[in-house]
Amino acid sequence: MCHGGGSAAILKKHVGIWRISTEHFDPYAGSRGPAKSAQPLAGLLVENSSYSRASLKRRLFREGYKPRCCELCGQGEEWQGKPMGLILDHINGVDNDNRLSNLRIVCPNCAATLDTHCGRGNRLERERACLFCGEVFEPKRADHRYCSPRCGQRKQGSKEPRPETRKVDRPPYARLKREVAAMGWSAVGRRYGVSDNAVRKWMRWYEAGMAKA
Repeated sequence: MCHGGGSAAILKKHVGIWRISTEHFDPYAGSRGPAKSAQPLAGLLVENSSYSRASLKRRLFREGYKPRCCELCGQGEEWQGKPMGLILDHINGVDNDNRLSNLRIVCPNCAATLDTHCGRGNRLERERACLFCGEVFEPKRADHRYCSPRCGQRKQGSKEPRPETRKVDRPPYARLKREVAAMGWSAVGRRYGVSDNAVRKWMRWYEAGMAKA
């Protein structure tokens, strides 16, 4: 039988003619796709892991790497006759550092007493100095380095020309001025493969430099 649009119909027809049992067929096999083999646990117990914490905890229990009780007080998965979830804690506070030596199982009570509980160890300092002006300010996020957008722009944005990054070599000012006067902005832009606004910026840049001189 060839792979074609009518193959399923032909198969169904001959199954009926020859009375072949199809009870063992799985009607959902195609939608499920091929079965995926589990990734070896040793490959997950590493730094900078993207593996789910909940899935990792289940596998640590299932494969015998961790006990089903708190490693600090011995509390199990039941509290006052009701089930209680245990927590997979990262000792150094880095939640993607899944090295086995950095993992421990704790109960909610013990977790609340840890220095890393709810990101305590990762909190921002109350004040830091601006990298540009030195003014002390309160950061709002970990990568907050400047006290204001103005300081950030003045620090990061250099006004020095970088010819090596240009896609087109600019003609000298005198030649550019002559061509603009003779041909117009758009025609000069087409000659150099840029827009007319780019040509205007070239002119302004040259003229600003001459004004400073």
